[in-house]
Amino acid sequence: EPKGVEVTHRGFVSMSLGQIALLGLTTDDRVLQFASPSFDASLANVFMAWFAGAAVVTVSPATIGNTALLRRHILATGTTVATLPPSYLTAMGPEKLDGLRVLLTAGETAPVAALCAQEAAGIACFNAYGPTEVSVCATMHQVDAAERTRPRLPIGRPLPNLTVQVVDAGLRPPPIGVPGEIVVGGVGLARGYRGDGARSTER
Repeated sequence: EPKGVEVTHRGFVSMSLGQIALLGLTTDDRVLQFASPSFDASLANVFMAWFAGAAVVTVSPATIGNTALLRRHILATGTTVATLPPSYLTAMGPEKLDGLRVLLTAGETAPVAALCAQEAAGIACFNAYGPTEVSVCATMHQVDAAERTRPRLPIGRPLPNLTVQVVDAGLRPPPIGVPGEIVVGGVGLARGYRGDGARSTER
C-alpha cells in the first residue's frame, strides 16, 4: 500500500548531485534505465544522468525478463552505469557485466557474493540504502572485493546534506553492537505523509 510520502525537489537534487560526485559520473557515461517509471529509483537514474550530462539508456521489459539479453544490451548500448535489484543481480550469475564501469544495488539486502565478484572483476560496486521517507537514497557503501566473507554489507555513509544516526527507544545512541533504529535527517527528509498528519507527527 503506497505511503503517500511527500519528498522535495531540493532533497532530490541534493541526492542526485551527491551520487554524481561519489560515482564520478561524466558526460561520457551512459546510465541504464532499469527500474519501472512508477518506482522512485527510476527518477534517480534519469536525473542523475541528466544532471551529469550523461545519456540515459532505455531497456524493454522483454529484455529485462531475460538476463542473457540484458547482458548483451548493456554491452551493445555502451552502458557504463547500472542500478540493479539484488535478486536480479544474483540471478545474472557471477560472470562480469562487460561494459559497466559502475554497478549499484538497492531495495533489498545486498547480495554479497554477486557484488564482490563484480568488484573483483574491475567494476566499482555500491550498496545503496534509502527508506521511503527520504529522497530515494540516503546512504551508499563502496564494496571491497575482500568483503565476500561478510554475512552482509554495510549500508554505508550518508550522502551530502544528510545525517544518519542509530538510536534507542529514547532517541539516544545505543552502545556499539546494541541494535537500534536508523534515524535520517537533513534536506532529503520527506515533508510527511500526505493526508496523514498523525502518522507524520509520530514519525
